[in-house]
Amino acid sequence: MKISREGYRVILLLLAISIALATFVHIYTAIPLWLLIVVIGFIYRDPDREIPSIPLAIICPVDGVITSIAEDHDPYMDRQALRISMRMNLLGSYSIRSPIEGKMQQKILFFEGESSAGGMQHNATYASTWIRTDEGDDIVMLLQKEGNWKPLHCYIQSGERVGQGRRCGY
Repeated sequence: MKISREGYRVILLLLAISIALATFVHIYTAIPLWLLIVVIGFIYRDPDREIPSIPLAIICPVDGVITSIAEDHDPYMDRQALRISMRMNLLGSYSIRSPIEGKMQQKILFFEGESSAGGMQHNATYASTWIRTDEGDDIVMLLQKEGNWKPLHCYIQSGERVGQGRRCGY
């Protein structure tokens, strides 16, 4: 099982504490931390995905269930667009993948009570990404974080090219 890079720091810290407890106190005192390491490993897992090689296709960016498909106004592009809403499984993998191949035009992170990112990426409550294909098609992906137990990260920067299915956030 592959662990996402966001989980490494937490797992290594818990592992170091559990080794110290087992060494200096008693081995049984480390058992709860070992169980916690397994749970954290499950939460931060990053399963491999088989990405279909279909030109001009749009793939699902996350593991989830489609909750609605509707025509709606896109405030980012200021036009009518097809909105596909998804709900991610609470225990599902939270890896975010690029739905199309193209160039990142803009990335905006929104924070609770703020209208701009301010350069802080670790507590974002919304992330909006605008990707343009080589054919000139635009995709705007808006991610909304629910709850405070998992941070929202977006690694792709404006101007950077992304491949279809490439992991671009968590």
